[in-house]
Amino acid sequence: MLSPSNLPDTITTFNDPRFSWHGGIPEHTISGAVMSVTPTPNLDYWSKTFYEPLLVKHDAQTLLTPVAADMEATITPAFTLKPRAQFDQAGIMVLVDESTWLKAGLEFTDGAPRLSCVVTNDGFSDWSTQHWPAA
Repeated sequence: MLSPSNLPDTITTFNDPRFSWHGGIPEHTISGAVMSVTPTPNLDYWSKTFYEPLLVKHDAQTLLTPVAADMEATITPAFTLKPRAQFDQAGIMVLVDESTWLKAGLEFTDGAPRLSCVVTNDGFSDWSTQHWPAA
């Protein structure tokens, strides 16, 4: 049986038992080191800013693993985004709690792929984007 004391420090597969789905399990397949995900539509992480009426969504499907606050972690993501609709995105999520989190990656916005980052602190989100040239 695997326990935290005998697991390797580096996660190299999506089948690692330290991973768990948060916000539900999307349609997905895992083949070796590759995972393909088709997320459930209309789910997101966003809190309290820019929208009338007030928009608060904390229901996106994310694959998470715990990291102790006093530990260092390196994330090396690689992904392909095949957007179908406005705000389709792929990237990473660092979830501290309901009012403190970060999501960053590629997002399809206004007809173009963009680097996108949402930082949420004290329950308020701030979004920044930068044009990402089509490959």
